[in-house]
Amino acid sequence: MKDLRAIREEVLVLGCQSGDAESFRGLVELMEAHLFYFVRRLVSNDETALDVMQDVWIQVFRKIRYLREPSKFRQWIFRIAHDTAVSAIRRERGRRSEPLEAVDPKELQSEEPELHGFDPSDVHRVILELNVKHREVLTLYYFEGLSYSDIAEVVGVPIGVVRSRLHYAKKAMEVILTRGEQHESA
Repeated sequence: MKDLRAIREEVLVLGCQSGDAESFRGLVELMEAHLFYFVRRLVSNDETALDVMQDVWIQVFRKIRYLREPSKFRQWIFRIAHDTAVSAIRRERGRRSEPLEAVDPKELQSEEPELHGFDPSDVHRVILELNVKHREVLTLYYFEGLSYSDIAEVVGVPIGVVRSRLHYAKKAMEVILTRGEQHESA
């Protein structure tokens, strides 16, 4: 059974597809914060994120009438946001280098971690220390509640790759968060 949010999204999408400007405003209000959070986890600064968001909404406005399955709107818009952010990252790459993951691969050999028991503000802060591919899957999985198959659709990789990235991203987060706790207690 669909939840209220999913039903509201579908109604707004159908309204947009029929040319209703209020429905488009409703979609923007519904999705803006979620999309900005996701995009900001991928790009280097707020200015770039705002540029990406503007491009995303222009694409949505132009292409929404071609969306065949309104129930897939969330995956569709996150895919647009992902692709637009990746393009922005590529443009920026000449101006800066990608931050490296500050985790020793040997520390990632333990069992599957869970991110429970850590302060949520620390998780939000530390996620920015991970590489882009890990940030995007963690954000989509934990903060947007997307399934593995939906994430695979958004980022354009097989489900196995999503599982692997999520696994290593959680391990890297656990290592970084645990290190932070050790530095605070010292």
